Amino acid sequence: MEAYWDIFAYGTLRQGFHNHHYMAGCPFLGRAETALAYAMYVAGDIPYLVADEPRHRVTGEVYRVDAARLRAIDVLEDHPRVYRRALAPLVMADGGHKAVAWVYFARRPWEGVLHTGDFASWKPSRT
Repeated sequence: MEAYWDIFAYGTLRQGFHNHHYMAGCPFLGRAETALAYAMYVAGDIPYLVADEPRHRVTGEVYRVDAARLRAIDVLEDHPRVYRRALAPLVMADGGHKAVAWVYFARRPWEGVLHTGDFASWKPSRT
């Protein structure tokens, strides 16, 4: 029996952004928002969250991934060297039921903070 994990995509893994192809073929479970507040920073056109700096609840999408896809995303996110993957509580947009998913957090802030919890509100590079 194959194992699956839920991933919260808040940046370039979301629909319409340049890394969304990593989610190709993965079940889309819905839109969600983090139950807790985090700071979102943007370095170039790459967003990242800082867990210990509460600012905004973060908007994103939840996908179910298998072990191979989780490893590929870990490589993309340079987990655990640059980003660390941790479980975080979410509130699903389809009626507000609670969920838990893996979220990638930066180890430290290194560029400008975004004054919202939605990366789509920034001017991202889309392809």
